[in-house]
Amino acid sequence: LDEDDIANANIIVYGHAEGPLLKRFGPRAFFTPGPLARGTVGLLELDGDGHVVIATYTPAGEALTREQLQGRATKLTVSG
Repeated sequence: LDEDDIANANIIVYGHAEGPLLKRFGPRAFFTPGPLARGTVGLLELDGDGHVVIATYTPAGEALTREQLQGRATKLTVSG
């Protein structure tokens, strides 16, 4: 990704990490669930109040982490 790709993004989801990681830089959050082979999957969801929640789970569906981000979601665009 370059500067133009993340200029207006609030949440960046990426791969190629050794394990799950959520890192915040000001209004931006960078999230990776880590490799599936190590037993984690990631999920971004909106809660009932419109806040973005980032969670990690085992492949069997057991919750490992769950964290609500500040602010409310108004638009979601996925690009790959």
